[in-house]
Amino acid sequence: MYKVIKHFIDLHDNDHSYNEGDIFPREGVDVSKERIEELAGSNNKQHTPLIELVEEDPDNTAGTDTAEKTSKAGKKKAESKMPENKELAEQEERMIEDLMVLLGLPEEIDEELENKLLLILKATKQRLRFLLGGLEPPEEMNYIILDVSIIRFNRIGSEGLSSHSVEGETLSWSENDFAGYMDDIRAYLDDQKESKKGKVRFL
Repeated sequence: MYKVIKHFIDLHDNDHSYNEGDIFPREGVDVSKERIEELAGSNNKQHTPLIELVEEDPDNTAGTDTAEKTSKAGKKKAESKMPENKELAEQEERMIEDLMVLLGLPEEIDEELENKLLLILKATKQRLRFLLGGLEPPEEMNYIILDVSIIRFNRIGSEGLSSHSVEGETLSWSENDFAGYMDDIRAYLDDQKESKKGKVRFL
């Protein structure tokens, strides 16, 4: 049995959200050995262990009920101890809603399409983070994430696109998607450099 030690969204399980203290995998879900090793090690999107092995209690006769109670307790604990993750999840939800509006989609969409939008947003944000030298994209750059996500959504299935993978899911996109925003990206990086210089000067 494995316990979640850091919040993550499992893209292999319909974007199920796991919080600290939850039992992994959840009831009714089969997970491969390779997936377990990926999440227990650093070869995953967050580059850090997300689950750990825990010894099962042989005297535990509660079975599934106990697991469910542990999962719910872990979720409440995570919500109180990890406001950053909750805030991040809320931000992603708002961005999905904004993306749906910009794409002209109805308020109610099927789970498959919602998962696809989430994957596009995550991959776009990850690519922007790379262009920023590993810095977390600030909220004022959300317009770049949304704009490029729209481009990617409209180009799914087109030819001549490169491949990008997030948590095992593959997404095709063009290297030129960010071309129109490179001036803004460079300007932000320059501001960060100047800010660091200013901090050093007054130490």
